[in-house]
Amino acid sequence: MMPTLPAVKDQLLTLAQHLSAQATWDDVLYEIYVLHSIERGLADVAAGRTIPAEEVKEYMKQRMEMQRARSLEQ
Repeated sequence: MMPTLPAVKDQLLTLAQHLSAQATWDDVLYEIYVLHSIERGLADVAAGRTIPAEEVKEYMKQRMEMQRARSLEQ
């Protein structure tokens, strides 16, 4: 079972406490984006919406071979 993530408000408070005094709004938005992306990724893992690494490697290998073959044809 996946541990429960802290509430958004708690995460924002923690984020604010760890930002440097020179942080910009862009820094804040980036940190929020990263936190949100991690939460979405963890939700995908919990729901079984992942692809095994070996399948991805094989897929990428095939794509690279196809691209190489196309470039040789030109």
